[in-house]
Amino acid sequence: MKFGLCGSLDEAPLILEAGFDYVEGWAANLFSPTVEPDARVADSRITRTNGFFGGDVKIYDSTQAAIDRGVATALNAAEAGVELMVVGSGGARRAPEGAPTSAYTAIFMSVVGAIQASVGDRIVLAPEPLNRFECNVGTDLSEMAALSEVVGCKYCADSYHVLKEWAEDEVPATIQNWRIAMPFAPAHVHISGSDRKPPRADDLDLQTFVARLQEFGYDGTVSVEASREATLESFQAILAELRTLFAN
Repeated sequence: MKFGLCGSLDEAPLILEAGFDYVEGWAANLFSPTVEPDARVADSRITRTNGFFGGDVKIYDSTQAAIDRGVATALNAAEAGVELMVVGSGGARRAPEGAPTSAYTAIFMSVVGAIQASVGDRIVLAPEPLNRFECNVGTDLSEMAALSEVVGCKYCADSYHVLKEWAEDEVPATIQNWRIAMPFAPAHVHISGSDRKPPRADDLDLQTFVARLQEFGYDGTVSVEASREATLESFQAILAELRTLFAN
């Protein structure tokens, strides 16, 4: 298993010095065809990304334009050594208020599937669930997992967004509920507590999340996506807690 931290190019040297295996960067700022390439990417070990679509993209205004932008972004990232791109992008995929969200979730997933089909095996796309406070489309992890199979892509399991949804609906983070949420193994994992802080080894909700991953024999990549200080000591402490959590 490999552990990474979501961060900027400026933070990348410190993240790697702290012992993380890779850096998860912000795709729209690094690989969109609308931005200039940054030479620092080559030395930053960015093998995973999030932030797939920039703020100027609105998927439902023109799904073909979104697909074209996505294909260009994915190919640029693949050329730079990125292996997997998480597709969250709540602003790009948000539906009009009052719209049938399940229908828009299906459209969003079909766009991701079309991009994946265009880039083939050069890179993996993994849409992630968001929570209702950030977006009104794609807030159910089990639905997203099922749709990923339909459209021919993978999915990312994000503990924070699921726990945020469950807290609102008073759903306990039991192993059985994680089994429902993750019917099969994800391609990538985002991890943080329900407070969006770095994972702690004594967090019972995350312990059951990790237990579900271990039922799959999951040995892929796990990125910490959380609020934190940008210091070497902070990064080292985060990694130590993460390793302990997955060792239990």
